[in-house]
Amino acid sequence: MSRARRALLVVGDVVTDVVARHRTPLAPATDTAAEI
Repeated sequence: MSRARRALLVVGDVVTDVVARHRTPLAPATDTAAEI
């Protein structure tokens, strides 16, 4: 059985957090579209 891998990026500090869910794996040195 195969499961799709998803990427999740979380950036933040004590007050503000940003969560971005990527539809495709992250690719180095590119802009990856995400839903924020």
